Amino acid sequence: MKVSLLLCTAVLLGASPSRADDLGLADVKGWLDGCVALAPTAGPMSYVLEFDCMMAAVKYCEVGRSIEYRYPCRSALSSQLSSEISKVRPFLGPTEVMTAAARKSFNRRVESLGSKSRQTCPEDLHETECELASIGTKWLEARALARAIGANFDQIVNDGTTDN
Repeated sequence: MKVSLLLCTAVLLGASPSRADDLGLADVKGWLDGCVALAPTAGPMSYVLEFDCMMAAVKYCEVGRSIEYRYPCRSALSSQLSSEISKVRPFLGPTEVMTAAARKSFNRRVESLGSKSRQTCPEDLHETECELASIGTKWLEARALARAIGANFDQIVNDGTTDN
């Protein structure tokens, strides 16, 4: 019933069925970007506020959506975050002022961005929830690593450049 109502609404508004099926899924990443843009660019609160934004984005996929649209929303968000991690990762390198131990730790953190999660998903959670939690955590870590070396995460994602 809900799907046919959406399709009818889409036809009346001149949208294609594929656009009606989207139900604003693409808007979740845009909303997340706007939310993290409000976080301060320095200090420990940056990560905390970005984490809050990530949690809200997960809720954005769930609240007011039927189950058949929650899974695609989570998957779409996971794919977008994963793509951004891939774009930023080559730019993440330790700075010259870091100690040898700090460089080693930094490099280990960067390597962990590319590793596959070996956790098993609890039975009470859907696989898309576990995937989004893993990728979302890595996305937050990539943002923190970029901040640590003075690189602008969003600039790298959008332009493929950094000021460093």
